[in-house]
Amino acid sequence: MRFIFQLFHCRFYCALILFPSCLYAQKNQPSVQLTGAMRHVMWKGELTGLIRLDTIYPSDHLYGIGPMEGLRGEILLFDGIAYLSHVIDESRMKVDVNAGVSAPFFAHARIPYWQEMALPDSIRDLSGLEKFLDKLRENDDWPTLFRLKGHFREADIHVVNLQEGAVVRSPDDAHRGLRRYGFSEGIKADVLGFHSKSHKSIFTHHDTNIHLHLIDDFRQWMGHVDNLRFDAGRVIMLLPVMDNR
Repeated sequence: MRFIFQLFHCRFYCALILFPSCLYAQKNQPSVQLTGAMRHVMWKGELTGLIRLDTIYPSDHLYGIGPMEGLRGEILLFDGIAYLSHVIDESRMKVDVNAGVSAPFFAHARIPYWQEMALPDSIRDLSGLEKFLDKLRENDDWPTLFRLKGHFREADIHVVNLQEGAVVRSPDDAHRGLRRYGFSEGIKADVLGFHSKSHKSIFTHHDTNIHLHLIDDFRQWMGHVDNLRFDAGRVIMLLPVMDNR
């Protein structure tokens, strides 16, 4: 009996690594709600908030990402808690908890249940992660949220920090005042990501299918992810699933 269990466990794990899409409930997921569009903010200067976080009910199990109104900081909605990051200076930021803020574009979903998925050892950065998700969801044309959790060898994040009253007519304008923060010696963190092959310039930049925000385990650092490097064995992926009980 023990041998049979070990054999089953081995085959299950191998299937998870080699054929993850077979185990991923692709068509039975919580839907992602999108508000606004990145291109309207970056090219038309539409900086006014279109969704206020404390109007999304109920707040239990809510997850979401986006920038703050006026591009004055970053937002991460993580299991119903709204984290906001603000630039202090080139080496410091402030992370607050406050649901009374708005976003000019935002993606959110209510996700009570997550399914862990092992990442192949070959995935070590954002490029590999994006290719993995593209393959995993090759037949999907709708957006999804996903999570990463664990120890990252390197991470680079930024926080938008536009001055009040600034006029935005291009991405360069939108990113004035932006501050970057790097963690070259590693960081333990949660990452919430968005993936879609149909939302370039709506919720992802024109050259990628993913958009991610990171927050460290101590909730002292949070921002938009520019770079991640990690060992697959030290990071787990979590994907949304419906409750089938």
